[in-house]
Amino acid sequence: AGGTKRTGGNERLSGKVTLPRPFMFYGNVYNAIKISSNGWITFDTTVTSATPTPTTIPDATAPNYLVAGLWADLDSIALATTSGVYTKTANNKYYIEWYKYRRSTVATDTLNFEIVLDFADNSIAVSYASQAEGGFKWTSANSREVGIDGGGNSGEGSNYFNNGNPALNIPTAGTTIKFGTDRKSTRLNSSHV
Repeated sequence: AGGTKRTGGNERLSGKVTLPRPFMFYGNVYNAIKISSNGWITFDTTVTSATPTPTTIPDATAPNYLVAGLWADLDSIALATTSGVYTKTANNKYYIEWYKYRRSTVATDTLNFEIVLDFADNSIAVSYASQAEGGFKWTSANSREVGIDGGGNSGEGSNYFNNGNPALNIPTAGTTIKFGTDRKSTRLNSSHV
C-alpha cells in the first residue's frame, strides 16, 4: 500500500527505475532495475522484453542479473483497477510488489507477492502474501521459477522453486525465501524463513 505503480497488465516491462541507494548483486553495484509484469526484476537495464516463459536458473539466456519472485506468464486480475506492480522504500528496504495478479487465462489464481531488496546487508527476500495480506493461491503446476541469476554461468544462481513435482515446487501463502550474498565469493545461499 502507498507505493508507486510501475507497470501492470500483460507482457509489460517497466522503464528504468532508479533505486534509492546502490545495491550490490554478484559483486557489482547497481543503481537501477527494470520490472517485468511476469514476476521478475533485472539489474540489466538494457533488457527490452518482459519474457513470460521462464528458463531454469542459472541460464545464460537473457534475461540475466535477475531476481525471479514468481517468473511465469502473469497478468493483472481483470476488473481490478488497483492491480499492478508497485514499489516503495521503507526501513532501509526497497519493495517491489505484484498486487492482484494471476497467471494468464487462470481465473482461480490469487497472486500477491513481493521482492524485497535489503540495503543493510544486500540480501534479497521473496514473500508470498498470507491470507490477512490479500492471499497467495497458485492453482496448478504450470511453469514457474523462483530464484536469482547472475550472468547465467554455473555457480551464479540459486533456484528455490522450479518445474518438477508440483507438490514440492509451489510457493505457499505466508512463506518468505531469503537469498543472501557471501561478498568474498559472491556465492549465494537461500534459506526458508
